[in-house]
Amino acid sequence: MASQGMLAAMEIGDYISVKGTVISSGWYYADNVQVSSQVYVPGATEVFLSGVLSSTDTRQGTAQMGGLTIDYTASLGSSNAPSGDLWSFHGIRPSTNGVMISSRTESVK
Repeated sequence: MASQGMLAAMEIGDYISVKGTVISSGWYYADNVQVSSQVYVPGATEVFLSGVLSSTDTRQGTAQMGGLTIDYTASLGSSNAPSGDLWSFHGIRPSTNGVMISSRTESVK
């Protein structure tokens, strides 16, 4: 959730930084949204995401955060599989509307 003013400054393909408050599973209240001068390149630019998980599928090695599917199987060698509510993921998203591939997961305390 973000204000109209914050959303008006963005265009599809912008690389943005969002700071705010997790409200519930899949919902984040954006206190501050900034459009970066850095160019976002799908599959090459690292993405960081933190929030409340909507669900996990341990057999597939995926987690859901709102409408985003996160494949965390690449991070299993260095950390635990997501469980509980609040998690952070570092990785890439090879296509604009595709799955995020996480190379590192962390429980947020």
